[in-house]
Amino acid sequence: MIRIACLLVALTAAVAVAGDRPPSGATAKLDRQIASVDRIPIWQSELDELYERSQVKTPTPEEHKAALDALIDAAIVEHAASALHITTDDKELDMAVEEIKKQNGIDDAGLDKALADQHFTRELYRQELARQLRAQKVYRYALVPSIDVSDDDVKKAYDKAKAVTPGIDTFDKVKDVMRQQLWEQRLGEAQARWIADARTKVHIERRP
Repeated sequence: MIRIACLLVALTAAVAVAGDRPPSGATAKLDRQIASVDRIPIWQSELDELYERSQVKTPTPEEHKAALDALIDAAIVEHAASALHITTDDKELDMAVEEIKKQNGIDDAGLDKALADQHFTRELYRQELARQLRAQKVYRYALVPSIDVSDDDVKKAYDKAKAVTPGIDTFDKVKDVMRQQLWEQRLGEAQARWIADARTKVHIERRP
């Protein structure tokens, strides 16, 4: 599958956008609110889109909880971005799209096909990218300054890896990769702690 997101930290979530008004006489599936974060609603249609893009036809209770948690967490991050006055602009989105095309070795037609396969229009995809870029900025502001990986941390990780895999390359050859892996691991752990703390500071309501 094409790598359609390029992020510091990824939060898996769908984007709910109001579509065009249906023609007179048309029927439409009624939407309903299934949760809220500080009175900001989360809709069933958002959950359905997430299932569709994940190719989940009959979600288990565990999958349902994980998907709803992802939407709630995304709403929390969006709330934080708004409070910090964090925004994105067209130039940032254009650069992100070009970088994703470059990473995957595709042109505009290839990107459009990949997006269609995952039930994205270009417009919806840009909105999702914008949300993810805002999340990246939130974590950069809130978490990155506190994350440190020392030379000693890297050496300890290398020694541990070498004990398991004696044939590993020399320390000098792998230290930069291991430093990045440690940094990403600690960032993920910090993100989980930040989300857990943020959940205690907002009012979350789930509806049956």
